Amino acid sequence: MKYDLERLLDDLLAIVKTNLNTKINEIQAEKTTLLGQGNFAVPLIDDNAWFDSLDERTVNFDPYVYYGVNDNRVIEQAGAEASEVQIFFTVVLHYDGSDTAMFRKMLRYIRALQEIVSENFDAIQCASNLTVSTMTPVDLKDLDGDTFHKIGGVVINTSIG
Repeated sequence: MKYDLERLLDDLLAIVKTNLNTKINEIQAEKTTLLGQGNFAVPLIDDNAWFDSLDERTVNFDPYVYYGVNDNRVIEQAGAEASEVQIFFTVVLHYDGSDTAMFRKMLRYIRALQEIVSENFDAIQCASNLTVSTMTPVDLKDLDGDTFHKIGGVVINTSIG
């Protein structure tokens, strides 16, 4: 069976979903040890709070993970065909403007995502030249214009085929 973009996305989703809350807890424990009582809570991701980029359901989770495919380019070399793909995973967290630790929370989510992918390179069977880039936390405004979120994550670049 051909290893295609759909299988790659399924593999990555399983790896990230299985490990994200554990990794967040590890980072929190590390920071609590380093920073003592001045630390803050980073909310965990609910098992049902995972939405792909074509999912049109109303999101009623805070935080939630939004993921999908940025790019899928077919390249041909010496008669063989391969795909260069970009897949993203982001954490979206509601922001009311009063949370002074928001930027640091987003950095912890980004670190967790990056470490999960990096630590599990070998588990991704048929992908090669896998790299992970971080996405700087940015603002996301709902269509109502009154609700703000912070969003940050990783972009995974690889080749399959």
